[in-house]
Amino acid sequence: MALCCLPKAIAGHILESLTFYVQGSGKDPYKITTVGSGTDFQLNCSCPAGRSKVICKHIAFLLQGDVTNMVSCSPAGAMARLRVLSANSMQLRAASSVIDRNLARQKMAKAESRHDGLDTIEAVYEAHGIELSRAGWDVRVEPLNFPRKGYTLGLHGSYRRGRKTLIYVSPSISLIKATEEFHQEEWDWSSGDLPPFVMSSESNAKGEWKLRPYPWTVKWDAAKKTRSFRNGPKAIEFFWECVRKTKPSKE
Repeated sequence: MALCCLPKAIAGHILESLTFYVQGSGKDPYKITTVGSGTDFQLNCSCPAGRSKVICKHIAFLLQGDVTNMVSCSPAGAMARLRVLSANSMQLRAASSVIDRNLARQKMAKAESRHDGLDTIEAVYEAHGIELSRAGWDVRVEPLNFPRKGYTLGLHGSYRRGRKTLIYVSPSISLIKATEEFHQEEWDWSSGDLPPFVMSSESNAKGEWKLRPYPWTVKWDAAKKTRSFRNGPKAIEFFWECVRKTKPSKE
């Protein structure tokens, strides 16, 4: 990040402005400039988030003194001067929470990357079925019922009674991958129920429905809730979060 201090004379007063260059994900570094001081202090970044007036990670890390991605720095005292100008500013107070959210997103992205390439329920079962069974779950891969098309990976608890292992419905967790091979003419619209993949907000004046763009769904009975996802890795990681929070067996 190239760092330079640029004094400007405006209306007979010297207004101090610092300019920083931070290497982001793109080829060219992002430009960060300062305006004002104290409670009126503000940093502006040329990254997409910064152009939308959001306190981006580049601003947040710079305010916290992190110069890891600094391309260059001049003059030598510019970072020290930044600390003085930004004292008591709103952006400085918000920087730590912005960094925490960014680190949390990075952690989640790393966790989700473990599931890249698992685009079907069968692939998820091949990757995780043995581990889930060893953890005490009864693991079942079953086709979805009409009119939905696709498969579900269902986990059910089990317990011993004498020499038998019995399966019980609760707790249960399901990872569902449904296809969008739904045909409107197959559905009884007079029933008043919405077909799969359909959201009420997606109907038009003619009563025609669009397919739901969230093919992955996780269901867990502990809270009797469902959550749908566009993205397979996100759905699988959330599925695992539910698994970690649930005990599969009871004595």
